[in-house]
Amino acid sequence: MQELSVPRLIARRLIEDWQILVGTMVGMMAATTLAALAPLYLDSLEQLAFEQAISRISRQGSLRVDVFAPPLLLEQEAIDGAEQAVADALRARAADSYQGHETYIRGTNSLVGLPNQPLPSEGGTGERVARGFVQHVSNLDRHARFVSGRMSEARVPGAADPNTIEAAISVQTAERFMLGPGDTVELTPDLQFEQRLFVTITGVVEPDDPSSNYWGFAGVLLDPSPLAEAPPEGITVAGEDEEEPPVALLVTRSAMVDVVGAIYTTSVVRPAWFSFIDAELLTQWSIAEVRRRFEGLELDVVDGLPGALVGARSVLRPIDDIERRSFFTKIPLLLLLALMGVTILFYLSTVVVYLARIRERDSAVLRSRGVGILQLSRIYFLEGAAMAVVAIFVGPLLAIAAVSVAGLLPYFSGITGFGLLPLVLTLDVFLLAAGAGLLCLGLFVAAAVLGTKGGVVMERVQAARPNALPFFHRYYLDAVV
Repeated sequence: MQELSVPRLIARRLIEDWQILVGTMVGMMAATTLAALAPLYLDSLEQLAFEQAISRISRQGSLRVDVFAPPLLLEQEAIDGAEQAVADALRARAADSYQGHETYIRGTNSLVGLPNQPLPSEGGTGERVARGFVQHVSNLDRHARFVSGRMSEARVPGAADPNTIEAAISVQTAERFMLGPGDTVELTPDLQFEQRLFVTITGVVEPDDPSSNYWGFAGVLLDPSPLAEAPPEGITVAGEDEEEPPVALLVTRSAMVDVVGAIYTTSVVRPAWFSFIDAELLTQWSIAEVRRRFEGLELDVVDGLPGALVGARSVLRPIDDIERRSFFTKIPLLLLLALMGVTILFYLSTVVVYLARIRERDSAVLRSRGVGILQLSRIYFLEGAAMAVVAIFVGPLLAIAAVSVAGLLPYFSGITGFGLLPLVLTLDVFLLAAGAGLLCLGLFVAAAVLGTKGGVVMERVQAARPNALPFFHRYYLDAVV
């Protein structure tokens, strides 16, 4: 050891035994590749399933996040502040996938006096009364086609009563209540109220494209469900077996907030915002990232708007379904990978033990010169570390290439279209590869050191009187197994 330095000794041993050491390094690379491949492949399958689920949802309808505000006063400041809080949370969490939102505000249920069915002077007279409400949905003029008339404005120009506003109605409402442009209806929450709201019909609308994302949520506004709220005492709205369709009046935001809010100062509304999410941009994130962002979105909205309800299930539900299904598919796959890993480690230990045997003479000479187990372990450690470092760096790259190219296989062709599998690179991939490399290094050092017999005398005794080969090894039954 005094005549030959450790680096030169290691270099000489690497040159002399390069064939077996190459086999050892191949085993290490196989172990690190398998360790990195397991999480990478499972995450890629989950990501592929997520992309397919989001694509299917976007084909069937819009991908939305719906936010329902808590009860708010029908005031400009309150509604604008709530909308700003929702928009800020969406921009922060959904980032580029956020494509904007539409606002919906619905007024309280009111008694409605129609041209052919005016409001009675007082309740309890037995006269039948219609009910309805004013409602606002943003950008209606951009997505509706006017069957007759025009889009409404805030107030009726030149109206004698300042409580008169304009509204549009749907084809269903026009046919059901025999209303059209030019007709005026009267609204009041209660017959005891002195101030009344007068609404002049300016147009009849229908969807320009019923299959569009806009009408995916706004379609129900044109033909709303019968009112579930009981009418005021003494008011007859429908028979026991009859439904009560409401008179739904579509007004501008200014008419809703400035006029209706000014007439009924204690009026309370629950605005809703329907936010659209770009499916293609959404699938550029991993499932874990999407879950983190949209669960955080729910918390941000509630923090900024206490009492709000956030409906992000169209985004989170596919993730829950995928994770539930993948739990049962992971078990057999992980068992198979574990079996392959044990096989690779068995192969590696066999190669290392064989390496130690052919180095018995060299190790015996070193031991006779005073080299202890600790120093011998250091030599094997430096040899193994060089191979383990290469395996740790190369293994994840091989795993990435293998998983990506797997998308070209016929098994995935129907889903990927002979494209590559989506890759989800996480820190776990590289940590597991590093762990497998360190495990192989420890196995290399332990097997090599334990395979060292002793000094020169022990080595010569072993050479003169070798142990008989067991039956299992004599006929290569171990190789067969």
